[in-house]
Amino acid sequence: MRSVVIRQGALGDFILTLPLLRALAQRGELHLVTPARYRELLPNDLPIASFTDSDSAAAAALFAPAVTCHPQALPAPWAELLRGAELHLFTRAAMLPPVNGCKLICHDPRPTRPPHIALQFLRNAGCEAPSQLLTTPMLPRSGQGRNALWIHAGSGSIHKNIPPDFWADAARAQQQRDMLDLVLSFGEADLKLLEPMRAACQRQHLRWQEVICPTLAELKHRLRDDATRFWAADTGVAHLAAALGVPCAVWYRCTDPDIWQPLGDVNVHFYRK
Repeated sequence: MRSVVIRQGALGDFILTLPLLRALAQRGELHLVTPARYRELLPNDLPIASFTDSDSAAAAALFAPAVTCHPQALPAPWAELLRGAELHLFTRAAMLPPVNGCKLICHDPRPTRPPHIALQFLRNAGCEAPSQLLTTPMLPRSGQGRNALWIHAGSGSIHKNIPPDFWADAARAQQQRDMLDLVLSFGEADLKLLEPMRAACQRQHLRWQEVICPTLAELKHRLRDDATRFWAADTGVAHLAAALGVPCAVWYRCTDPDIWQPLGDVNVHFYRK
């Protein structure tokens, strides 16, 4: 069976799709259309028949209005690839009509009820879920990090964020127990939290390092090499840390961890705040 997966979305969305990609690759030929930066997150043992950057000119034809209205307008290479294939989209409404007899499977990208979203993806595709789905890191590292407590303060949404003083108070208590180095990371969506986090840490007389707007490859390598423990709100970086096998604590304010819990080992814990 040939599967074509078009996966847009944020970092956490892509990581939560990895179990489905693995299941589809085990079932047959897997072709993936997704942002180029996510290639960094594909497990080394995951066979991909083809990878296409969803922001490239080659992929633009898939999203053209003319194709949406008239499937026959799809360029020949894509039409041939989709003939008889399963086309997996992550949308509540199909953006591309069936082409050349392909089977269209639409996955709800924002379910509001359990079970876990990764399990929903697998069931929707007719794939069997691994027995340890929720407790298996998808990108496991070897060894442990270099003695750092890593905190990612932001989440890209003010509704998910945890107050800076909470992080600083907790980090102070943790450092007194374990003498861990403190690393604070910030993405482009989190820069408004930079100064409040600095001020909160200064009030607690903490010392820390900062990782500001790293590339995805840099973030992955730093987490893999440095993080002994990871704390965050519900954010894509938490999903990356858990996928690497870093012991994580994740705090949820407005999303449901029964749906959005990071996939990692038994040392991934979540809290409602």
